[in-house]
Amino acid sequence: MKNIIKKLKAKLKKRKENKKKAQKGFQKKSKWKVFRKIIFWLIIISLLGWAFHNIAKKFYGNQEKEQNFLIIEPVSKGDVSSSFTAEGMIKAERKQNLDVYKKNYRLDLLKVKNGSSVKKGDILFAFDSSDYSTSIQRAYISYQKALLDFQNQKVLKQISQDIGNSEIALGSLERTILRKKQEVKELREKFYSKNLELIPNEDGVSDDEDIEKPTISGEYKLEKEGQYEIEIYNSSTKSGYSFRYTGLENGVGSVIFGKPQDLGKNGLEINFSPQSLDDCRKWILKVPNTEHKDYKDNEREYKEALEDLIDFYKRNELDLKSSKQKLKHDIEVDQHNFDIQEGRLALNEALKAYQDAKRDRDELVVKAPFDGIINGMQDVTVGEKPKDTDDVMKFGTLISNDFVVEFALQITDLEKIKIGQEIDVDANLGFETKTLKAEIEQIGALPEGGLYPVVAKIVLGEEKVFLKEGVAATVKIISESKEDVLKIPNSAISYDADKKYVLLVIQTQELQKSKDDKNSEDGIVSLEENKVITEKKFIVTGLEGLQYTEIKEGLKEGDKIVTTTQIQSGQTDYDEFGGGGKMDEEMSVEEY
Repeated sequence: MKNIIKKLKAKLKKRKENKKKAQKGFQKKSKWKVFRKIIFWLIIISLLGWAFHNIAKKFYGNQEKEQNFLIIEPVSKGDVSSSFTAEGMIKAERKQNLDVYKKNYRLDLLKVKNGSSVKKGDILFAFDSSDYSTSIQRAYISYQKALLDFQNQKVLKQISQDIGNSEIALGSLERTILRKKQEVKELREKFYSKNLELIPNEDGVSDDEDIEKPTISGEYKLEKEGQYEIEIYNSSTKSGYSFRYTGLENGVGSVIFGKPQDLGKNGLEINFSPQSLDDCRKWILKVPNTEHKDYKDNEREYKEALEDLIDFYKRNELDLKSSKQKLKHDIEVDQHNFDIQEGRLALNEALKAYQDAKRDRDELVVKAPFDGIINGMQDVTVGEKPKDTDDVMKFGTLISNDFVVEFALQITDLEKIKIGQEIDVDANLGFETKTLKAEIEQIGALPEGGLYPVVAKIVLGEEKVFLKEGVAATVKIISESKEDVLKIPNSAISYDADKKYVLLVIQTQELQKSKDDKNSEDGIVSLEENKVITEKKFIVTGLEGLQYTEIKEGLKEGDKIVTTTQIQSGQTDYDEFGGGGKMDEEMSVEEY
């Protein structure tokens, strides 16, 4: 029995040992299996990454190439202007403090409120004028009494009445004489101006020929006879001609076809036609026109009428002299009549008192001195009586509808502006920036803090623009401009030491513009599968503006130049030659 048990124990022990060995072998096999799986998946991931990289490189690489381009533009003619800017402030052109009209009277009328828009002459408010009405009535009664007293004294003093009559008669006579003088003047002007006609004054041109003459109009104002000698010559005016005249007057003028021009300063005008310049360039104008067939008859009628007027004038001159002597004697006598003089003084004083009372009453009715808007009115109540020191009842300020922009310039910029010059004003209205026109009205003569103050009135057109005080503004002033000159964008200009040059396009091979229609119109040229050959071209420039520069030498109209070379790689953009880039000094031709 013991042997059986011993054998069983030996078998169990051996079985346990075999089981341990089997477990160790299984663990070794499992580790190797896991390691092989890891290696397998690493290979798979590497292959997928390589494939994705090639696909992405092909896709994004082509896209990056499409973003390399040139901007090519032709050289053209246009306007170039040089300008400078200054910061300023918009303010109302006029402001009136309405509290200065405040009176220590009951407020009877209020026709406006804060924010009301008013026109010049509109009634704003009025104070009680009952006290002044009484004063006016009393002053008027005093005036009427003084007038009555004075008139009674004049009745008693016949000499004063004679003076009045003499003054009236003298005034009437003087007016008659002046009227006759005017009639003489008008008669002479009509005679001198009758049938005025130009006579050719050029060799080979006869007045008998069928030629077209410049016409004469107006009335001749000078009191002397004579002639004008007129000569037409070529000039730089719009029509290409000017004329000079000598003789009765000397001067020059521009020929404007179909529009009368002043011939001197005494009423005559001359009107040219193109045909009249072709027929003759030199003319004579006789004043009066003694060559006309009706001259003798006109002269006889003129002399007869003139003789009658002069005779009437001389007779009235004698009457005038006699009347003045009599009036002088009457006045000397009247000065000794103290009652009359005192009556006049009392009458004048009463009249002044009456006028002063009316003026004081009118000041109680406050009217708008200009168009504008009421601002700052508060606690104004009809029926209340404000005091001079009252800080509660405020009538506010009338702010005009016209605005100005105030800014300051250095003395170097001050020389570039003048009164009446038009400028641009960019007003910052908060929600938008509005460009307005303005005209310079004032230029300060003395500096303030080293700068000279300038005021320009803003000119508002039909478009409604709501301005207010305190709006910040940027003023743009054109200091110099040129019209119809050869110009290029500033971005096209590069520098080689102190010399300026551009890239002139010599040749393009298989040139393809961008598929984007807009870019094609703008001259944006993709460099993919294209070849652009350029040459370094030195230039001489003139006026330089903010965007364009005048070209004096080196280019001609129609030449194509590179204005910008841009390359975009990934997320980085850069401009290779735009606005001051520099090429290799040894390079004269570049291929793209």
